[in-house]
Amino acid sequence: MKRTLDILIVKPSSLGDILHTFPAVELLHRHYPDAAFDWLVNPDFAEALDFCPVPIRRKIIFPRRELSRFSSFIGSFARVLKDLRQVRYDLIVDYQGLFRSALFGWLAKGRVQAGFAHPKEPSAVLFYHRRFQPENGMKHAVEKNCSLSRQLTGDDSAVVPPLTLAEVPRFTRAVDARLKGLNIAADAILVGVTPGARWESKCFPPELFIDVMRQVSEQLPQVHFLVLGSSGDRECAEKLVAALPAANVTSLTGDTSIGELIELLRRCRAVLSNDSGPIHIAAAAGVPVFAFFGSTDPELTGPYGAQHRIFQAALDCLKCLSRKCPLQSNACHRLDSSAVAGQLVSHLSAKEKIS
Repeated sequence: MKRTLDILIVKPSSLGDILHTFPAVELLHRHYPDAAFDWLVNPDFAEALDFCPVPIRRKIIFPRRELSRFSSFIGSFARVLKDLRQVRYDLIVDYQGLFRSALFGWLAKGRVQAGFAHPKEPSAVLFYHRRFQPENGMKHAVEKNCSLSRQLTGDDSAVVPPLTLAEVPRFTRAVDARLKGLNIAADAILVGVTPGARWESKCFPPELFIDVMRQVSEQLPQVHFLVLGSSGDRECAEKLVAALPAANVTSLTGDTSIGELIELLRRCRAVLSNDSGPIHIAAAAGVPVFAFFGSTDPELTGPYGAQHRIFQAALDCLKCLSRKCPLQSNACHRLDSSAVAGQLVSHLSAKEKIS
């Protein structure tokens, strides 16, 4: 009887990074169709793995917060180590490229651990048995991850699979019930709005979102905006709702699980957003993204695909990768709301979008 190949994927976070790894794991699955896949993941994003196009046998929880506290370190470390060593892995692939991700992959005691030749943290390579450099011209994280999978399997002919999300019936049912409870029709024209982000430099002003939403609502009053995000985004979401009393705006910010968030974004016709995790959910679901970028580079971490619209100011200081504006001006946040609204209206007004 043929033995199952056991593969461990190491990509604990963040949400966007996990989604960007789905096509690379799909390439591994195509090459090793009988393999069983486990995934080391941050508990905050574990539900996202339910949408992976490849079945995940075990979610091994990486309790980063507990590991960072002296009082809970020993117990948490012992639990994750026990889970990692339940299986003797044939292959461990670290797509994260950090010292701690490589370390925990090594602690799993697999036969082979692979990673990037030049990871985010150079010390990670100390734990790899095999190291690979993405092919020339690869910029986006999706392509780099797939390059690692291709070189690892030796299948250079494999093309990058489309970024897709599996259907998860329990979340479909949950969102159906949620929208019905909010009296939002099943055929409503939904636009997702995600005004939050982890970096201050990524957080474009609420006034920009308000101006865009007001102009879209005036031209397309049938559009219903869903404001989505984490509990930390509630203050911003409240500003949007309060400023647009005449528009159809519902905030579910901080009131959804990751799985529900993914399913809600799947229902949208478009997503208006900062550079944050939800844009990658939308891209994976085939939903066009209208995104604001300044300090980050959309060629590296933007929504994957050609159907998205990126809005950036014409400045020399773009793509500085700073969490806070070094000039303390946030000049990159000054965008033309009319230009954004015009493109969004044009998209939503297309014959194939609105009957």
